Amino acid sequence: LLFFLLLVQATAYPQYSTKKAIIEGKGSPVVLLAGGRWDMQSFSQPAAALSSNHLVIRMEPFNVQYA
Repeated sequence: LLFFLLLVQATAYPQYSTKKAIIEGKGSPVVLLAGGRWDMQSFSQPAAALSSNHLVIRMEPFNVQYA
C-alpha cells in the first residue's frame, strides 16, 4: 500500500496551464462551457444574444485547447 501511494504521488501532476476564455457584455455573469469536442466558438451566437444583458464568459475545455 505504501508503494502504491508513493507511485501515485510521483506520477500525479497538477495542470499549470491557463484556460482560454472570451469575456463579453455587462451584467450578471453567465458561464458557457462546451462539452466533448465542442469549442468556445460553438457558443458565439448564444453569447451574442446573452451579452446585451449579461456578462458572458466562454471557456475552452483543456481537451480542445491542447488537442
